[in-house]
Amino acid sequence: MTTQQPCIDIYNHVMPLTYLKEMKKHSTDPGMVKRMTNLQLLWDIPARV
Repeated sequence: MTTQQPCIDIYNHVMPLTYLKEMKKHSTDPGMVKRMTNLQLLWDIPARV
């Protein structure tokens, strides 16, 4: 960043585990499922906290 002002990056994307499970069942894009599964902080709230 080139600004002198402090910035806060807020990562607020959350995907409930049930959504991930449904995505695994119904998705036609195995690459997307793999990426979402590997992003544990999206669906594992205790790990994120």
